[in-house]
Amino acid sequence: MHSIIYPSQTTYWIIFNDTQTLVNNYGITETTQRTDSKYEFTTYLDEQQWLDVLAQHGIVPDVDEETGEYLL
Repeated sequence: MHSIIYPSQTTYWIIFNDTQTLVNNYGITETTQRTDSKYEFTTYLDEQQWLDVLAQHGIVPDVDEETGEYLL
């Protein structure tokens, strides 16, 4: 089991397939949250870097127009 447990700062993550060529899942773990997965996380502390990597894979997360938060 892999976990991100109450990180000291917001942590952005991506779960890739075994060959690191396909994004299987992605998300955000806030400082008050815990995220567990049977798959290994690739983590980012910089939001723009996370967005850039997702964009390289053709993914642009939707944003709630009212709150500005990502709809994951």
